[in-house]
Amino acid sequence: MPLSSPFPELIPEPVELAALPMWQREDHIEALRFLLKNAESGSEPLGAPFLAAAHAALAEGAAAAQRFLEQSFIAYQVKESGFVTGYYQPVVKASLSPCAEFSVPLYRPPANPDDLPDRAAVMAGALEGQGLELCYLKSAVDAFFIAIQGSATLQLRDGRFAQLRFAKKSGHPYTPIGRLLIERGEIAAEDMSMDALRAWLAAHLEEQDALFAQNRSYIFFRLDLEGEAAPIGAAEVPLIAERSLAIDPRYHPYGRMLYVAAAAAPPDAAATTTDFARIMRAQDTGSAIKGAARGDIFFGIGESAGQRAGCMQNEATFFILAQRDDA
Repeated sequence: MPLSSPFPELIPEPVELAALPMWQREDHIEALRFLLKNAESGSEPLGAPFLAAAHAALAEGAAAAQRFLEQSFIAYQVKESGFVTGYYQPVVKASLSPCAEFSVPLYRPPANPDDLPDRAAVMAGALEGQGLELCYLKSAVDAFFIAIQGSATLQLRDGRFAQLRFAKKSGHPYTPIGRLLIERGEIAAEDMSMDALRAWLAAHLEEQDALFAQNRSYIFFRLDLEGEAAPIGAAEVPLIAERSLAIDPRYHPYGRMLYVAAAAAPPDAAATTTDFARIMRAQDTGSAIKGAARGDIFFGIGESAGQRAGCMQNEATFFILAQRDDA
């Protein structure tokens, strides 16, 4: 069925799910379980008849789950060429009070939202003495990458874990420092990854601050000492690894179902390239996510997720999924 609102960025002719690129590589049971989890949580309802039929299909196995998805949805391709990156939630050691080991602060938003400093101003001490410090980290590199990811799990000195969640952006433009290093010839474009960027920063300690300051965008956080361990996206629902997608909300409302097909660079350069093909939900956003065919794939929590996320910088094809009229 046609989408209920005009979307000129779409190719108007619908595509059957069976004809989607790499559709056979999708885990259809996991895809249907993901849709059910969101629907049954009440965050993204699909209707009681859908739920009953979906559970029946799951009980029959993979072939029935695939058939049910193909019979329930139709796809519309986004016209423009797509591009996807990956993000994750790091686990970082932190302290609620400053000390010699933990001295790099992260901040809650200032009271005046109309006068938020950029990164260079924050680094120069613009927020000191205002009681805005939430916690303290060991290194400026950890603080920078937490800002890029938008959230983190903190391992506190007393053994507790806390969730650092996105609160507000400064409103200043976002500039990828990896792109700056590529333009300067410091790292080849084909070699750029999160690991490569961290290695460069570790080898150029005296240049870190100047490089960080060129990304004027600054992220403010809130600290959750009691909340769920799962990362929470901008849609205020828990994020699911390789199923939750950060999008540009000017084009995709939160909760929208999309199918993303992309070639994924493997963490091990000697390995065979694997492909990424998933039904996903628009559940988050980010400063660098601009356009109808731009997405950031959430890969999960911890170091392994970070390695997979850092390798995802690939062209992709985006499809919006809509329920059929008779589904």
